Amino acid sequence: MPKGLMSKATLAKVLDKIDRERPAERIMVGLYDWGEPTLHPQLAEMIKMVKDAGFESQISSNLNVDNQLRDLVKSEPNSFIVSTSGMYDATYDATHTGGSAKMLKSNLYKLAWYRDRYDTNTDFVIYYHLYKHNRGRDLLAAREIAKELGFRLETFAAYLYPMEKNLAAIDGILPQHDQALVDLLLLTPEQRIRLLRKAAANTPDHPMVRDCSHRTGKMSIRFDTSVPLCCTVYDQSTDVAQSFLDTPHEDIQTAKYNRSICAQCMGNALHIVARIHGDNPD
Repeated sequence: MPKGLMSKATLAKVLDKIDRERPAERIMVGLYDWGEPTLHPQLAEMIKMVKDAGFESQISSNLNVDNQLRDLVKSEPNSFIVSTSGMYDATYDATHTGGSAKMLKSNLYKLAWYRDRYDTNTDFVIYYHLYKHNRGRDLLAAREIAKELGFRLETFAAYLYPMEKNLAAIDGILPQHDQALVDLLLLTPEQRIRLLRKAAANTPDHPMVRDCSHRTGKMSIRFDTSVPLCCTVYDQSTDVAQSFLDTPHEDIQTAKYNRSICAQCMGNALHIVARIHGDNPD
């Protein structure tokens, strides 16, 4: 996937276009998309830009760098998500390769200290990805830290990304190098699909079954303003716009409904946003 940083000038144009088109009454701008937003040296200023435009702001971080944490907290995004899959390095490294649980925990305490120091109202949330190997002392530690710091803790079963890998697993052609990760999942891709299909069959009229929320209510915009089909698909041949700035909202939406991979995804109920819980550390 292409890598880069969006400039403030580009963000200003993106926000202006969103404001002009107003695709929804409530708009949340998440300043991240499969990257680490805290690496951006102007992130705090960009959060302020989003808020000044009248939109809600959100960031999601693995919290493995301590760049500008004070400024980020002072910028007061509406929500700050911290993603983790363990609280000790031996566990954490299996699914957050190259990261440090020690750095993560250190930065969690810094966030709480800055929150209290500057009396901010950001909703801090720890997203804990559940695997077979991390439901013991790591999960207990996450609960204890969340309680101590006053952060919300949300747990949910991790699953395979991107969408293409799920479809490959269905066809029995998942690359061997992905098998080690699949072996750690609480549910194999096939098991997850069976559960989602069952949920779809039981609630066929539910809005999240009839259509996909990634089409109806979400849009990913890369740093270069190209627009992928959705955040779950990596294949750039399915992109719906080369430039968000030059493509009307209606045209982007129309393109979303003309991609064949959507039929494959929805045919297997993979479009349903469902969290499969199972966080009992015992």
